[in-house]
Amino acid sequence: MNLFDHLLVILIIIVFPLYEYFIGVDHMKMKVARDSPGARLRIYWEIIILEWLVVAVLITSWIVAKRTASDLGLSAPGVAGFWNGAGLMTLGLPLMLLMQRARVNTPERRDNMLKVLNDAVHMIPRNRREMTHWGFLSLTAGICEEIIYRGFLIWYALQFLPEGGLGTTLAVVLPALFFGIGHLYQGPRGMIQVFFSGIVFGGVYVRTGSLWIPMITHIAIDIAGGLMSLYLHSATGHERGAPSNKGSNKGDRLLDGERNVPSH
Repeated sequence: MNLFDHLLVILIIIVFPLYEYFIGVDHMKMKVARDSPGARLRIYWEIIILEWLVVAVLITSWIVAKRTASDLGLSAPGVAGFWNGAGLMTLGLPLMLLMQRARVNTPERRDNMLKVLNDAVHMIPRNRREMTHWGFLSLTAGICEEIIYRGFLIWYALQFLPEGGLGTTLAVVLPALFFGIGHLYQGPRGMIQVFFSGIVFGGVYVRTGSLWIPMITHIAIDIAGGLMSLYLHSATGHERGAPSNKGSNKGDRLLDGERNVPSH
């Protein structure tokens, strides 16, 4: 390891969470609450650019240090490991989608789900245009966050912990903890869900020796979440009736949930 590795870890597990807690979350909410077209799109692209910058710096330092791609989880998976991971994804994703579908199959459940999402409601897409850009954000998160939180942080943790048994378990759990903290904008419930997702992703990574399966799964889950948000805002808007535009400005309609999303 070198000094840059330690500085990067400090940035990921201390600086970024502190910034998000004291500045970032309120900044995002204020941008969306203003009568500003495309506010969510700007937030998406700010995150996209930041994550790719961090990964670009990380990979550059990795190359300079003459480390291998496999040390960062970017090598092709072994045959057995790949199929183990692919099997987990093939079984897990449809089950997750079925469970999510069951949670929104009545108007009451749809309303309840929107309340659950309330902490992150300033981030999730509400129309087709936002969903398109959310797709780019999902692709970025799936690739960059897996490289940062699984590939790099697990490698870093294993420099101090014994490989195998409790050491490997801690090397998976600790990055997952910071992964959850890094999603502070989703509120406590969302952070807990992200934490457990991080454990699963980390477990699949150490099992397969490759980040490709966690990346694909991460991307799929994020896209599914965006589609769920789009469906919920459209469905609940039709169920309650689209609000009249008279006597209210665009900012009021935005804060009221933007339920005038066109059907699709």
